[in-house]
Order: sequence, then C-alpha cells, then structure tokens
Amino acid sequence: MDYYHDISSFSGAFVDYSHDGTSSFSGPFVDYFHNGISSFSGALVDYLHYGISSFSGTFMDYYHDGISSFSGPFVDYFHNCISSFSGAFVDYFHGGTSSFSGPFVDYFHDGTSFFSGPFMDYFHNGISSFSGALVDYLHYGISSFSGAFMDYFHDGISSFSGAFVDYFHDGTSSFFGAFLDYFHDGTSSFSGAFVDYFHDGTSSFSGPFVDYFHDGTSSFSGPFVDYSHDGTSSFSGPFVDYFHNGISLFSGALVDYLHWYLFLFCYLHGLLP
Repeated sequence: MDYYHDISSFSGAFVDYSHDGTSSFSGPFVDYFHNGISSFSGALVDYLHYGISSFSGTFMDYYHDGISSFSGPFVDYFHNCISSFSGAFVDYFHGGTSSFSGPFVDYFHDGTSFFSGPFMDYFHNGISSFSGALVDYLHYGISSFSGAFMDYFHDGISSFSGAFVDYFHDGTSSFFGAFLDYFHDGTSSFSGAFVDYFHDGTSSFSGPFVDYFHDGTSSFSGPFVDYSHDGTSSFSGPFVDYFHNGISLFSGALVDYLHWYLFLFCYLHGLLP
C-alpha cells in the first residue's frame, strides 16, 4: 500500500506514518518523531528522539543528550556527564567535584574539601582553615595561627611570632625587642637609644646625636651644632660659622669680617682649588 503515493506506508512489518521514507515500525522498532531514530528497540527508549537512548537496561538519560542519568548507582541530575551519586559520592552543585566521599565534604563544590579528618576550609578555595594547629581566618593560603604565629591581615606576613609585631602588616616590624617603627616603612623609630621622628631612615637621636631638620645631617653630636642643618658646623668648641658655608667667622680670637668677600673674589676668579 502506498497511501501518500511513491513511498510505501506498509511493506511487511514496515510502517511509515509520516510518509517521508522513514519507518515508524519495523519489528519491535518504534520511531515516534519519525526522523529515522528508534524510540523503542528491545529495552531501548529515546523519549526526545534524536538518536540517544533514554533507557537501556538501567541506563536513563532524562535530558537526552547522550549522558546517563542512572547507570547502577550512578545519578547525574544536571545531566552534564558528572555523577551526583556513585556509592558514597555526592555532587550537589554538579560540577564534577564531590560534595561527599567518605569524610570528604565540599559545600561550595569547586573541588576543595571542607572536611577531611581535621581539615576545614570555611571560605572554600582549597586552603585549609584548620589542620592541626593551623588556622587561616581570611582563607587565602596563609596561616593566621600556627603555634605562636599570627597574621591578622592575612597577607603572608606575621603579626606575632615570638616578640615580633607588625601592626601595619607590610613586612616591617613595629616591635622586635626594643625596635619600634611608628610610620611602618621599614625604618626604625626606636632601637635602643635610636629615635627617628621624621621616619625617613635618618636618626634624630642616637646617644648625644640630634638631627632637627632630619635630613641625615647632625645638629648635635657632642659639642657640635649645625643650626642651618646643611652638614656644616655652626659650633664646634670655640668654632662659629654664622653664614654656615664652612668658613669660620670666629675661632678663638679670630674674627674674619671680610671672609665672604674674599671667598667670592677667589671663586669668581677661579682661584679656589
């Protein structure tokens, strides 16, 4: 019989309901959507009908994309080839990482464990929060506590380790024994008798040493005074240099009122060495 002309609708067990040359029935064969794909062949079922079996024995493919939803204890709820259940294996977020496997727990499901023995990863980025005495509160691979070790800002720098304290947490110590660094730039403010008020690595006080302008030149060192603070002395014993250019106006009974003019004359005429 050829109900629709030229294409057989029946030929033996052959049935072509949509009459486009594809069989709907051939023995136990069923093609509901009529695109040449079997819906039934033995235990085979293809509900969405594009060549993929939904059932084959214990095999189930709910989304019908060639991925099994069930195969023995295997369950793939999101149907992306990842098992949700396989024995003790549970993958709640279904990204291929286990949520449960024995004592293993991965709540955020990105392949890092929350619990595995004493192991805990609260922020869930593969870093342990607890493992023995180790604690990592901000959770990016740095321990906050491990014995006497503390890292409050959690950037790999210890805030406390014995006597070590780093309040600004940039790798410089604020306290280390007698060491203080108030501006926290790696220069000491106090270390024994050492004081650096401007905190640029130059000392303001170190024993009798004073540097008021804080540019690395001394204002006082014993009887030494440098008022203009350019590295030349104003006073050193009986020495006085009022103009502070390294030339003495007074030294003992010496008075050199014309010293500036002599210096300027020699400089302009190239007489200075």
